[in-house]
Amino acid sequence: MINSYEVDLYIETDKTIYIVEVKTRPSIEDIGKLLRIKEYLKDKMSKPVKLILATLKAKTTMDVLSEARRAGIELIAY
Repeated sequence: MINSYEVDLYIETDKTIYIVEVKTRPSIEDIGKLLRIKEYLKDKMSKPVKLILATLKAKTTMDVLSEARRAGIELIAY
């Protein structure tokens, strides 16, 4: 849990923090949640934070894809 946000996967290496959210049907709110987590960690950690959204390709809408790309969130669609 990060600042009261539950995350699916948190990985911290010596250089980077990875936050991974896995969603069957992601929403714009999920993008906002990831961005809030990144902002929170940016103030607390000296490492860059990389956001990753893993999702089902067929269940992801174009507005969510566009917003994730605009926000710099890496998409893994399977």
